[in-house]
Amino acid sequence: MEDEICRIIEQALELRSGSVTINDGVNTIKKWDSLGLLAILSALEKRFGNRIAALDGLASVRSVQDIVRVLKKEGIVK
Repeated sequence: MEDEICRIIEQALELRSGSVTINDGVNTIKKWDSLGLLAILSALEKRFGNRIAALDGLASVRSVQDIVRVLKKEGIVK
């Protein structure tokens, strides 16, 4: 599942395929700013449905690991 989240982020931020890993986040991805986060959240909504918008904590994620953690906690992914 982590790989899929990385690919979603790459597409949302228009990054080279394979450039995002589970260890990346705001400190390693220049395009991950406030607008970038909106693009990521929008892409996640397209993939997982509108239930993403209601998840606590997603608006403040700062890394791929944070996203995966929130999605697992909420039962969106395994």
